[in-house]
Amino acid sequence: MKPIFQEHDCLSEGAIQEYVNSRLSNTDRHRVENHMLDCPLCSDAVEGFTFLKEDKRPAGARVLNWRLFSMAAAALVLLAAAVWIYSSPSGEEALFAQYYESYQSDLDIQLRKSGESAQTTNTGLARGLKAYQAKDFSTAIAEMDGFLKENPDHAVARFYLGTAQMADARWTDAEQNLGMVRSTGMEYWEEASWYLALIYVKTSRTESAKETLEALVEPGSGRYYEKAKDLLEKIN
Repeated sequence: MKPIFQEHDCLSEGAIQEYVNSRLSNTDRHRVENHMLDCPLCSDAVEGFTFLKEDKRPAGARVLNWRLFSMAAAALVLLAAAVWIYSSPSGEEALFAQYYESYQSDLDIQLRKSGESAQTTNTGLARGLKAYQAKDFSTAIAEMDGFLKENPDHAVARFYLGTAQMADARWTDAEQNLGMVRSTGMEYWEEASWYLALIYVKTSRTESAKETLEALVEPGSGRYYEKAKDLLEKIN
């Protein structure tokens, strides 16, 4: 069963109601009381819920305390705001989510263009591509990584390794491999630059993102020209 509150978070409405109605175990009750010692916000909320419970008595027995009611209402508003803030993505996260999509594999075309032999394609590279196309990124990473140990200068495989790592949220590894591809200034330079820029946005390195996007925009055209220009305007 999922706990009604987390030990280090502010109390949920459910936890407060359970406490006020004396339905918590001794252990959970002590946790609530210990939390209130360090959190005036939750203490006010509990006090307000207690008041609301007592206010359900017959009219003649009610003792209205509007200051307490206001404190409870304010505490609940602040709690709701805190939950919204912590659950909402940051500006960088939102931008990344808006622009990121995993790279659509065209490696089979690249292999034919480069004249790879059937023997060469029957390796971890081919298996990695198949896994990548199936969005099985963990398998794709393992296969391509193994292939690159024997073929460290294979830029195409390294690009796909980097994008697979990116799709698997392995940001540091993805940055390293895509950076190696971009540094060659040859095949997949544009693609590697775009995905590197997104990693920089994701990891809040705005200046690095700007520099990378500016390099994509500078030629005045290209596969990612429009997207790079649009994203650059948003982070400037």
